[in-house]
Amino acid sequence: MAGTKRMSRAREVEEALQKQLDDLPDAIGRLPSETEIAGLFDVSRVTVRQALSSLERKGLIIRKHGLGTFVNRGALEIQTRLDESIEFGELIRRSGHRSDLSLVRVQRGPTSPAIAERLQIDPQADTLTIYKIFTADQIPVIYCVNVIPLHIAPPGQLPALLEQIDPAVPVYTLLSRWFGHSVAYQIADIEPRKADKEMAQLLACTLGHSLLYIEEVGFNLEQQPVFYAEEYYLPGIIRFRLVRKPA
Repeated sequence: MAGTKRMSRAREVEEALQKQLDDLPDAIGRLPSETEIAGLFDVSRVTVRQALSSLERKGLIIRKHGLGTFVNRGALEIQTRLDESIEFGELIRRSGHRSDLSLVRVQRGPTSPAIAERLQIDPQADTLTIYKIFTADQIPVIYCVNVIPLHIAPPGQLPALLEQIDPAVPVYTLLSRWFGHSVAYQIADIEPRKADKEMAQLLACTLGHSLLYIEEVGFNLEQQPVFYAEEYYLPGIIRFRLVRKPA
C-alpha cells in the first residue's frame, strides 16, 4: 500500500507541476530543484523524481545534466495530444469548436466475451455500458462506448448507485464520483477503420469513410481494470499530435 500511496502522491505532484509549467518565465523556463519542489509539496525527493520522470516521458520537460530541468515549450503548445486522456468535450473545444452530447444510451447486463476478457471478468458478469455521440458545431465527430464492470462498486451500494449516476459525465468523473476509483493509466490499441453501415449512420458519414479507432482499457492504482472503451473519430475536426523521442 505504501507504494500505491507514493505513486498517487507522485501523480498529484506531476499534475500540479504540469499546470504551472506555462507560468514559468519564457526567458528561463527552468524548474526549481528537486529539493525545492519536495519542500513546496511536502513530499520526498523520491516522489518528486517519479513526477518529473513522468513529465519527461511526456516530453513536457527536458533534463540537462549539470544545468537543471527545463520546460519544453513546443510540447506545451500542443492542445490535442494523442498520448493524453482528454475528456471528449474538452478535446473538441481545444480544437476550436462547440461541443455537445447528442446521444446517451445506457445498457446493463453481460458484455461480449471479448470485452469480458479485456476486463478480466466472467462473461456473465454484470456490467454497465454507456453509448455516446459527441458533436462539434452540431456535426457528429466522436462515437464512444464505455463498459464498466459493476463488481467494482462499493459493497452494498450498487442499487442506490445506479439510481444516482449521471451517464452523461466523463467516464473518469463517473468512476471517481460514484465508484470510488481513479484511473491511473490506460492501455490503448489504435488503428484505421472503415465506417460500416451502423457507424455511417451514427456519425452521419458515407459508407466506407475512414475513421480513427481506439480501443482501450483503463486501470486503477491497484492495476485493476475499471473500464473498457471503444472510440471512433471522424477525421478533419480533431487533429491529434504526439511528442516522439528517440528510444
